[in-house]
Amino acid sequence: MLTYRLTIHCLYLLNYNEIKMKVLMPDISIPKYITLCMLFLFSATLSAKDVSVRILDARTKKPVSNAEVKNKADIVTQTDINGIFVADNSQAEIVSVSAIGYLPIHVDLKEKENVKNLIYYLTPDYFAEKTQLLYETRDRKYVTGAVSSIKGGEVENVAGTNRLNSLSGRMAGLDVRQLNGLPGSEASSVRIRGIHTFGSMQNVTYLVDGHVAADIRMLDPYDIEEVTILKDAAATVLYGLKSSNGVILINTKKGKKGSLKVNFNTEMTMQTPLKLFKFLDSHQYATLYNEALLNDDPNATPLYSEEDIALYKSGKSPYSHPNVDWVDLFLKDQTLMQRYNLDISGGSETAKYYVAASYVHNGGIFNIDEGLNTYNTNSAVDVLNLHGNVDLSISKNLSVFVDIKAKKDKRNAQGYYSASFDQSILNQLYRMPNNAYQPITYNGMVAGSSTYPSNPYGLLNKSGYGIMETNYISSTVDFKYNLGDFVPGLSLFGNFGFQSYADIVTNRVKSFSYYSQNSSGNWIQTGTDSQFTLGGSYSTGYRFFDHMAGLNYARYFGKHYVDASFMVNRHQTNEFVGGGITDTYQGIKGKLAYRFADRYLVDLAFAREGSNRFPKADRFGFFPAASVGWIVSEENFLKDNEMLNFLKLRASIGTNGNTVSNYFDYLSAFGTGNTVYFGTTAVGMSTLTQTKLGSKGITWEENTKQNVGLDFSVFNNRLTGSIDVFNEDVKHIIIAGAVSSMFGADLYSPVGEMNNKGYEVQLVWNDRIDELSYNIGLNYGFTKNKILNQMEIDREYPWMYRTGNPYGSTFGYVFDRYFTEDDDLSTLPDQSLISAKYQAGDLKYKDLNNDGVINDKDIAKIGNTYPEINYGLSMGMQYKGFDLAILFQGVANVDTYLSGDGEWAFYNKTGNVTAQHLGRWQPGSGQNATYPRLTLTSTNNTATSSYWMKDASFLRLKNVEIGYTLPVTWTKRVKLSRARVFLSGNNLITWDSLDNKDPESYDNRYPNVRSFSLGANLSF
Repeated sequence: MLTYRLTIHCLYLLNYNEIKMKVLMPDISIPKYITLCMLFLFSATLSAKDVSVRILDARTKKPVSNAEVKNKADIVTQTDINGIFVADNSQAEIVSVSAIGYLPIHVDLKEKENVKNLIYYLTPDYFAEKTQLLYETRDRKYVTGAVSSIKGGEVENVAGTNRLNSLSGRMAGLDVRQLNGLPGSEASSVRIRGIHTFGSMQNVTYLVDGHVAADIRMLDPYDIEEVTILKDAAATVLYGLKSSNGVILINTKKGKKGSLKVNFNTEMTMQTPLKLFKFLDSHQYATLYNEALLNDDPNATPLYSEEDIALYKSGKSPYSHPNVDWVDLFLKDQTLMQRYNLDISGGSETAKYYVAASYVHNGGIFNIDEGLNTYNTNSAVDVLNLHGNVDLSISKNLSVFVDIKAKKDKRNAQGYYSASFDQSILNQLYRMPNNAYQPITYNGMVAGSSTYPSNPYGLLNKSGYGIMETNYISSTVDFKYNLGDFVPGLSLFGNFGFQSYADIVTNRVKSFSYYSQNSSGNWIQTGTDSQFTLGGSYSTGYRFFDHMAGLNYARYFGKHYVDASFMVNRHQTNEFVGGGITDTYQGIKGKLAYRFADRYLVDLAFAREGSNRFPKADRFGFFPAASVGWIVSEENFLKDNEMLNFLKLRASIGTNGNTVSNYFDYLSAFGTGNTVYFGTTAVGMSTLTQTKLGSKGITWEENTKQNVGLDFSVFNNRLTGSIDVFNEDVKHIIIAGAVSSMFGADLYSPVGEMNNKGYEVQLVWNDRIDELSYNIGLNYGFTKNKILNQMEIDREYPWMYRTGNPYGSTFGYVFDRYFTEDDDLSTLPDQSLISAKYQAGDLKYKDLNNDGVINDKDIAKIGNTYPEINYGLSMGMQYKGFDLAILFQGVANVDTYLSGDGEWAFYNKTGNVTAQHLGRWQPGSGQNATYPRLTLTSTNNTATSSYWMKDASFLRLKNVEIGYTLPVTWTKRVKLSRARVFLSGNNLITWDSLDNKDPESYDNRYPNVRSFSLGANLSF
């Protein structure tokens, strides 16, 4: 850089006249000056052996600025904002590179004498990093609670619009299940350490930059700095009534001191459905339908003749004997998603800023008639995100942070489904047999029949449209005032937040007629083509207000360190659509952290919070927690141990709270009862009846959590890890009491109890071989819950009890075998209570109590709804400018129940059939069949039973990303400080035991997708 500047200076001075030159340098003539310049330029060529070394974060691939570079002579320099330092490798030696939060590396530049550009990666020092906790940031080695975190750079290139789904398989104790792939939703269920309560209050609490988040989907992946999950009482108790189910903290990016920096990120993603049913052709459908008909009544006349079946097979009469693959026809093989992100940051000591904007378009998967309408009926979404913040040091004592986030998205749907936007048209596609009819008639009219009036073509193109617009804005202000001039170590801090969230739905629905052929071959119209109905409303609308203020005292006293805080807080949610209910919780909270000699750790915390969902006299609860830690590796007997670099033991105990789902369970409720008639003219009058009996004992749930764990680092910090064992006892769960129907009203009581326990392991191996850096990570979590009390009625047999089993267990009949032709049904247990008629090929159920009758006394637990095991395996490599990241994710000990369209042949007498139904029971099959006999009328085989409960465990190649960071010499030519291109794939391969269903999807809605992304990350 110095050579470059002096060279420019030489050329610049040569443009001046001789008089000017003599004024500047009176003792040097122009010829002499030219000679000096030439000599200097010659010397510059001698320094052509300078090598540019770029230092990147091994996890995020981002530059590491301000890293210290030191040679043997202790000459020190630093990497610049782009992570670059320049060295002369002709005189090279081994230099060390170190940065806060990273493990140091040593680089032998002598071996790179002929190389101009080098890239090395710093591996984060797990226990030297800062970790975000509730209301503070702390060195990870001093954390005594159960906490896991990842950097935002690890997930920013994962396809999709819901960031929660990108966390799957990355942290121990976190269970993320993607329920569908619907653009704009991509709904997911998220749990930390399993199930902690009954019913609907199982939601994790999300905090974005310290404030409760109304919509976690608002975040653009490139905006995320770090994601932290808080798991035990020590880490979560400060959030009081919202802490029982765990807390996820998301910190977004902020401005940093330095010159203006511009980042632009773009990616194009191709998406394909993961798993779809493949239905049989028309002739196979007709053959199986006849078989089912004859199974039910051997004397019946087949619906389809041999001639019909031959015409279906030949395809010679496409209108009278069609063969339409509805799924293939109306679902695209692939769809496109585009993402663009731009952020600008920089600042000085007094003001730092960050501004970002992003746009996402995710196209729908349905094949629609593009030229038919002026509006879009596909399930596409367009999302615009804006984010900006400024960090101001107003004076030496006062700092203020202001953050604004805004999001607007627009989702489309077909008019028929615009009320719910759930895209359940997939169910209709699964319901349509290939021989139903052609989608449109020969002259372009919508086809249909009385059996199948809902033609998917008409639903997609002729039923109108719906638009859902989501508007979200968040504005927060945080401040800190240092009172150290009055009391050393004392500061005042606080924040205020406002959020507004609203879904605006516009429905423009219309009906359509369809045409069907009668026996004479004439087309008959049914129904009418209507005009649009007009409608539009807010379907959801909330405003959130939260504010907090507190005092903090943090100071060293020799070997003693004390950090104490006391806070008051209030959160209020105003619903401006619907009932207009205001939800409020508020309270006080405090914490005390004590360290002695930086190796003995004690943390105490409490929250006293109340909610207006409880009776006035009993609204507040007290939630304490305590934890201790011992950094054993700092003791003299281990301090110089070469193998063990870090070892910390920790333990915690505390009580978390959880609020109730309903607002007024402590009040009695009344409604309209039966009609009573008076007088000779029998005038009817409605009566008033009590529908709910209020309970003054309604209170918050209490979850007492115990956790013991250890954190370690061994083998020169190559292997780091954490191991945790936990137990949770939950009481005061609100349940509806099991009372007689003659009581006439619901009764709610806080008597539910459950236990949840398990363990977690998280391991990471980091190593480097010259310029090759690599890492391998494993996380594994096991959780198992058990219902201890739910006011269950007395049952006659132990297997009938739900109490003692995991929450969400599925109960049903236990499959024994298929009935066969050799069975004498009169000698076997009677199943007529399930179905009046059953025969050979039907499912036989176990008579658990041996009373000769299959009834509700033979119902037992048959499956687990929620996984007991979650795990992830990650691998990464970085070599020169190349990087590779691989993630496997899996779950185990979980089941799914197969039912409905696609699973049950001829469901509701009109459903479809798939290849699995070819393996149905037939005479002579014995017990080798893979499906019971075909039937149109019997309900025996579709009773809830273990036959339909399948293992939903899976291992998935969740993500693979390959990237290349271009050399500095290339990027400088186009004025770029950094350029990286990448190819990423998501949901690539799944190993599971399910044939037609993705193990994460919960029903026949919009399918999950496999995606391939090509993108670039550019910095200016």
